Amino acid sequence: RDPALVDRGRSVPDLLAFEELEQRAAAAIARLPQEQRAIVRLRVEEELEPLQIAAVLGLPLGTVKSRLARARLALRRELHAYLVAS
Repeated sequence: RDPALVDRGRSVPDLLAFEELEQRAAAAIARLPQEQRAIVRLRVEEELEPLQIAAVLGLPLGTVKSRLARARLALRRELHAYLVAS
């Protein structure tokens, strides 16, 4: 984790909850189908735009957008219970 991203004004419980959310999100991403996982990682970790992802992967833009949308929906569904309870 990048120490510059840690908000020093957060309480220890808040930081622990954020860390748990990061772990749950990483695990949820790991469970995505490979083609969705690759697109999510390029979007989130590399901060590429869908058009750039399409070029990198040699896919049509529509395919990238639909896979990204399906991945987001799957992640939202999987993390919903945790986010609502927090």
